Amino acid sequence: MITPLLVLLATGLQAETPDPERIGPAPVTPRAIVFVNRSKEVPGHLEYEDPHVVIVERLDGVAECFHKDTVLGIARLVELDAPREGVVIMRDDSRQRGLIVQDGFERVELLINGVPLVIPRERVSHVLLEAPLDQQYLQYRLSIDSSDLESHLGLCRWLIQRNAYDLAIKELNQIVSTHRDPEAARMLRMVEAQVLLQQQHDDNPPPAPEPKPQRIPDRLTDREVNLIRVYEIDLENPPRVLVPRNAVMELCEHYGTSSLVPDTETEQLALAASPSIDIVRLLFKLRARELYDRIQVLSEPMALQLFRERVHDTWLMNNCSTTRCHGGTGAGRFSLQRARSTDDRTRYTNLLMIDRFRCDDGASLVDWDDPPSSRLIQYGLPADQTNTPHPDVPGWKPVFGGSQRALAKGAELWIGSMRSTPRPVYPVGEWLIPAPPPEPASPADAVEPPDADEAPTP
Repeated sequence: MITPLLVLLATGLQAETPDPERIGPAPVTPRAIVFVNRSKEVPGHLEYEDPHVVIVERLDGVAECFHKDTVLGIARLVELDAPREGVVIMRDDSRQRGLIVQDGFERVELLINGVPLVIPRERVSHVLLEAPLDQQYLQYRLSIDSSDLESHLGLCRWLIQRNAYDLAIKELNQIVSTHRDPEAARMLRMVEAQVLLQQQHDDNPPPAPEPKPQRIPDRLTDREVNLIRVYEIDLENPPRVLVPRNAVMELCEHYGTSSLVPDTETEQLALAASPSIDIVRLLFKLRARELYDRIQVLSEPMALQLFRERVHDTWLMNNCSTTRCHGGTGAGRFSLQRARSTDDRTRYTNLLMIDRFRCDDGASLVDWDDPPSSRLIQYGLPADQTNTPHPDVPGWKPVFGGSQRALAKGAELWIGSMRSTPRPVYPVGEWLIPAPPPEPASPADAVEPPDADEAPTP
């Protein structure tokens, strides 16, 4: 059954265009650094582990398998939703104790008495998080004899250092009641005064600062760039992709009732070991939208490569995105990003603007079914060579005039290579919605609105 399944994935599935839908955060894959020998370390994500072997997806996307008995060790990086008390074990066996903020591949960040400290990863062996305070307290309490005054006072001092005032008051009251100890009585008065001050502060908090306006992003994130690449995967000419093995296990768990998904453990392991592009085909066929974000596109799909080479870096930045045009303060509704123009985050942000923009008459800039008719191309032609000339603005010059006509052919080639019928709406950059076209000046100039089913979706 394994072979027919893989044949079905490779040949029998017609890929569906990914249907746009908001995608939730991807599950966290455990991170680790494998110490192969004294001169080689492999940081990456743990994709599989059993008592004998471990498979690590390196940061460059390549998976490596290691036998545990042949490596020096494995340092497992800790995942933190919020800072936690812990200890950083250095490679020279020294230790730094504090509030662990980040345990990363490049550095470890912590706070020591409120003072930030950043330690390069090459100096760190591993990080140990301390147990929650209530567990530490229980262990400490069970390890001492209540009749031992000094040990009991030591527990109280430990609780006070950690601001666990309620537990400290409980223990100090017990000491005062049992031993009538003056030191315990003094500590009790001090802690009760501290609690009273805290209560007064909570009852009369300082006025809240004025909320800062939320900063609107100016470019897409790396995650959004990757997701656009997912939506432009051409299964006939696919880019290099990687689907983590744990994503395949999630697929089998969530879509196990589908006849397309293997139901035995052996077949599921075979699916996980199959080429990633076959898994992508299956994800698209099942429309497993919540897992699209798990597809890592390691090279640029051909359509997006054409946009980069034939449009964005060739003439869009040099002509349309200048400070005197759509890249300056007077850009109007069609505003392109110009800073860091060779960064994919900038390129794809500008692609999204082109995709979502609507002209004053409601038309799209790109006609995905008839590339030569696209306003993006027609606006670049000399006025006497087009039926839809560029709006009359001072200083405008045709992009595709004279010897530059070949640039328009490159733009047509790019448009024809993109997905269409239906055109996907990328679930990214919700903040990037160009202003709508202005209302007609008078009823005589009004354009009949399209039916609701035909209205363009931003």
